[in-house]
Amino acid sequence: MASIENPKSKTESGAKGAILRFALRLLSATWRVREEIPDDCRAIIDGTERGIIAFWHGKMFPVWYRFRERGSSALISGSRDGELLARYLDRSLGYREVIRGSSSKGGSRALAEMVDVLSRRPLLITPDGPRGPAREGKPGVLVAAVRAGRSVILAGWSCRRSVRLNSWDSMEIPYPFSTIKFRYCKFEFIDHDTRNRADERKSDAEDEGRDERKEGVSDGGRSDAREMKRDTDEMKRDERRSDADESKNDAGNGDGSDTGDGREKESEGERDDAGRKDDEGKKDDASRLSERSTDDRPASHDGAEGPVHEWIDESLLQHFNTELNRISEPKDHSLPSARSK
Repeated sequence: MASIENPKSKTESGAKGAILRFALRLLSATWRVREEIPDDCRAIIDGTERGIIAFWHGKMFPVWYRFRERGSSALISGSRDGELLARYLDRSLGYREVIRGSSSKGGSRALAEMVDVLSRRPLLITPDGPRGPAREGKPGVLVAAVRAGRSVILAGWSCRRSVRLNSWDSMEIPYPFSTIKFRYCKFEFIDHDTRNRADERKSDAEDEGRDERKEGVSDGGRSDAREMKRDTDEMKRDERRSDADESKNDAGNGDGSDTGDGREKESEGERDDAGRKDDEGKKDDASRLSERSTDDRPASHDGAEGPVHEWIDESLLQHFNTELNRISEPKDHSLPSARSK
């Protein structure tokens, strides 16, 4: 038997949501904001350039308030709690194009919408939402940034007095009239990965170079020995020819000399062939090294799902989490005097 939704309960839920939005807006209005904005973050923070602003779910309310009334977009889950937050951002804080979806529900559609929105305005994301684990980001934020060709700004804040809720994300909310210090940094995930790959290539090339230099010294020694042996053999042949002429025994000595010369020439030919093979082997090794240095580069960022996901690996995501944790929980809680809101 189909259940019938009670219109009264729906009205009560809407009333509670309105009260909650009003309370949050009233609390946020008492906060004083100070911030440090690095030069490479300023364009996105000020809204003159499009990009992603990422922050943890448990630190979200001050960040939502900081970027109010700027025409920004936001990614919110499709859950009931997400519906309350989406209404708060839309009706109370002036956000536009609130995208509904997450990695667990509507993820593919949400990713396509994120890339589309980033062509028009900044996008705010909590990469560990909506279900956690807390402070463990999912790769969607990096995939969207790569596909859209946009930068990622990491945002965090601290204050002297706040309350932490007993929730999965340990939600932190500053006390009324708190002074909140915001910090930002640009996540250089493309340069970080490329730098690591370049360091690996450089180390491999140096190892190859040392091996080739050692082989070159050894080959040089072998080449000198071959030259000396050839000179000695020449001298012996000359002596034998001279002895043959003096004894005038052309038949015996001549046949022996010719036979000896044949063996010597055959030996010389074998040595020359071995030398040519060594030189060709070195050229092939150098060619393979050059090709490996050229081909060993990050996968294409052209939007194809395979290369993008292959390139954004676990170590890169771990680096993202580490950097966002660093900016979110600074050891220094002193407040800057510049730029107060």
